[in-house]
Amino acid sequence: MRSTMGRKGAQMGKGRLVIGDFRPGFGTGMVFGRRSRGGVPSRVPAEDSRRLGYRSSGENESLRGVVGRYGRGSWEGVLLGGRARRDGRLDQSERVSALPVSGYHVTETEIAGRDMLGIDVGGARLHWRGERWQWGGTVLGLEFSHPLDLRRDGRTPWGFVGRGQRLGAVDLRFNTDRGYGVLEMAGDDRGHWGIVGAARIRAGGMRVRAHGRYYAPGFHSFFGGAPGASGMKNELGGLAVLSGSRWHFFVDAYRRPKRSYFVPVAATYITWGGAVQRQLGKDLRVRGQWQGRGRPRLQDGLLRQERSSRVRFGLDWASWR
Repeated sequence: MRSTMGRKGAQMGKGRLVIGDFRPGFGTGMVFGRRSRGGVPSRVPAEDSRRLGYRSSGENESLRGVVGRYGRGSWEGVLLGGRARRDGRLDQSERVSALPVSGYHVTETEIAGRDMLGIDVGGARLHWRGERWQWGGTVLGLEFSHPLDLRRDGRTPWGFVGRGQRLGAVDLRFNTDRGYGVLEMAGDDRGHWGIVGAARIRAGGMRVRAHGRYYAPGFHSFFGGAPGASGMKNELGGLAVLSGSRWHFFVDAYRRPKRSYFVPVAATYITWGGAVQRQLGKDLRVRGQWQGRGRPRLQDGLLRQERSSRVRFGLDWASWR
């Protein structure tokens, strides 16, 4: 359910001022994004979100403050600022060691960490839109009320550490009569960077969609929403989807360049599958889904690939299933 709580807009000619709670989305979402991270098959945001708001289930990632937009001709500029609050957990050194996003506050640590971390936010966006081409640039500055150390007991040595962050990105989009392509690259003030590229093409009755992504170990986007298996961190991967009017097939594969929390070496993950449906007569429709997974597992010091699959069938007949 979408919420517009706290939004107050004042029209300023070709501009707009919004005060309240909002989640902006720019480019592919590497700096500011409103899409969910992960999910198979993942999608890449196609362009800037025109509506400022947020999903009620994503309040932990919203920003409370003010954002102003002003456009003239093919140009648009955005300035935003405010303060965000995140749930956090403190370690023995009074540093924030985890940022839970579930929103549940039941256990003792969840209650103690509710809205603990304050984040002062300032950012800007410049965007140019042409008939075929678009490009934009985004900058973001963050200051935290507590120092962060997200390395999680040494199991993720590339985790974010610090009291603030500076992040910038440039993005490009090209439209054709049959589809589009997008590309965005972002980097922080410590030399960590990431890149996302995607394309979508229509050919006859079929559609082809593909994207690639790389998030260097140490890259961290606190308000980002670009595709990723686990929050846009320590990942090199890609997705390909081929679909028609009543079917689609996909494959998504990614690699952890550095160790992850559960696997202490670089490892590769893959998911593939598809779905098909067919109408049998006037009132009868049959559906089928298939998905396979390959996951690494460390056994006796050796990395092995564990595979699994599942199949689902569905039958729809008139108004009952």
